[in-house]
Amino acid sequence: MVDVTVIPEEDILKHGMIAWLELVQKLVRVRDMMDIAPYLIRLDKRFPLNDDLFKSLLYYLFQEGETASRPLFFEALSSTTQRENVMTIAEELRKEGLEEGLKQGIQQGIQQGKEEGLKQATLTIAKKLMADGESPEKIQKYTGLPVEDIARLFH
Repeated sequence: MVDVTVIPEEDILKHGMIAWLELVQKLVRVRDMMDIAPYLIRLDKRFPLNDDLFKSLLYYLFQEGETASRPLFFEALSSTTQRENVMTIAEELRKEGLEEGLKQGIQQGIQQGKEEGLKQATLTIAKKLMADGESPEKIQKYTGLPVEDIARLFH
């Protein structure tokens, strides 16, 4: 077994098709993916992968790696022979990101709506208790409202 983490990148680039896997395994968790892009471009020129292998590798990079700018990474890889696949994957990931953002936004909206509805219901109960002549202390005890909110109801 060989520890690829101790092999210089330039030496890995000489390993033919297996260099793709060695390089990604060595660098995916320790460097920004933008640092890996130039090596991938060089490998693509010397040892191009078929579409399926390239897409699998790219998906793996995005699952395990990190980068400050995905668009810049995709732009860098668009100079490879896999330009079409790079753009397709970029679009798929963009759509997934939008869908995930939309789901999160909906969940946050639902949660905020529930919280606001609960607060309004609690204030309604507090107003009814106040109208029935209950003391601010008793209203606070039964509703859990902050004293400041109850004080506003009495003024």
